[in-house]
Amino acid sequence: MSEIVQHSSEGLALLIEQYKNKPRLAGFLTSYLDEVQEAETALSEIANGYFIDSAAAAQLEVLGRIVGQERRGQDDDTYRAFISARIAANISSGTLPDLIRVVTLAVSSQTDAWTPQIEYWVIHPNTTVFYLGGFSNVVAAAVAELARDAAEAKDAIDVLVSEDPDNAFRWNSGPGWGAGNLVHAV
Repeated sequence: MSEIVQHSSEGLALLIEQYKNKPRLAGFLTSYLDEVQEAETALSEIANGYFIDSAAAAQLEVLGRIVGQERRGQDDDTYRAFISARIAANISSGTLPDLIRVVTLAVSSQTDAWTPQIEYWVIHPNTTVFYLGGFSNVVAAAVAELARDAAEAKDAIDVLVSEDPDNAFRWNSGPGWGAGNLVHAV
């Protein structure tokens, strides 16, 4: 997003010396350049409204439709993150770094107030498991859909979730046998 040029002042400053003190010429140029200024300002507002970082409400919904991401009642920040993740999923070549990027982008709006637990394991050359600690089932299901769309057709993507990651039963950490909340797949 570039700065908008102030056409009237810039145009009058470009006059050669012999025309600088001509009020009728300055008035004519100013009226023309003011119209140009209005047109540029309007076009800039339209263009800037469709950048993901500055779009809101209806503009986000248009961007979501273009890339194939439904809104699902999400607030603007969450929807913006999912649109970014959908774009990454659409251009993904299915590699592990691509999948990690998609998952990270999708949950980026959810992690302002806390540090999420996001882990992954490659179980088999064609199976990747992501663990999302502290996320709701709704967010985890949406993340799972994006990750599966980003993966190659032959790959399996599983997403495990626990809304209470500090008290989740896990094999490699957590409270262990007989304690903790079961981590479940979405």
